[in-house]
Amino acid sequence: MADKDEIKRLEQAIKRANSAKALEEAREEYVRLLEDDDWRVTTRARNDARPIMRTLGVPFPTECAVVDKVLELLRTDHPLKAIGMGEPQGIHGIAHVMKGGFLDNLYIKIKIEDGLVYVLSFHQ
Repeated sequence: MADKDEIKRLEQAIKRANSAKALEEAREEYVRLLEDDDWRVTTRARNDARPIMRTLGVPFPTECAVVDKVLELLRTDHPLKAIGMGEPQGIHGIAHVMKGGFLDNLYIKIKIEDGLVYVLSFHQ
């Protein structure tokens, strides 16, 4: 279990990750990695995305189609927010979320780990 100092450090890391500069740097890194095909889509995100992608007019909702939608939002400067993963928040690193976008209540969570972008969530 994290002590008070560790929790404070994690809270500060999340706050720094939400600065305009840090968010722009994260966006650029996500775009670069996605364009270089350095990504993975979790099984949960893929399964949750299928009906959503069909609603968006994507007849073949593959993992590549999901990544293309994420990339489209990132390229159009859709709002990005840093969040802490795990409990306490941040103990498992920082991920980023995008809400809305193509559909109301769309929730997308992405994370960079080991030089790959992971699409962790893509659901309503």
